[in-house]
Amino acid sequence: MLRVEERLERLDRTLATVAHRFGALGEHAFREAVRGILQRYFGATAQRWSVYDAEGLVYGYPSMVEVDVVVRDGVHILVEVKSRVDAGDVLEPSRIARLYEKREGVRPRPVIVAGYATGKAREAAARLGVEIYTYMDTE
Repeated sequence: MLRVEERLERLDRTLATVAHRFGALGEHAFREAVRGILQRYFGATAQRWSVYDAEGLVYGYPSMVEVDVVVRDGVHILVEVKSRVDAGDVLEPSRIARLYEKREGVRPRPVIVAGYATGKAREAAARLGVEIYTYMDTE
């Protein structure tokens, strides 16, 4: 049986290929499609986590923070969907993961699903503990 990470990677590649082939999907439509697939075929729960960050841990000032959360077998995966990822885009999921751990008492795995990721994004992700799943890399 494949590990959850391998199954997510295969799913990510399939969805990215479909999105690329048939044009850009709206982020909401893409999110709903992934949620349905994860729930139906992988037995995972997928929901939007929304919390007020009064301390400003994520953005440096008090604000609402939202992220998609996938949970299966006690593993909490925070998922950000972006069309393109550069180094600056990696810091936000890392900070959201710290806020999530503080609020929920569970150490999550921050993940970015993207159409493209730069080499600098990959480097930043490795340093910050953020996983990137992408169709192709740039640079």
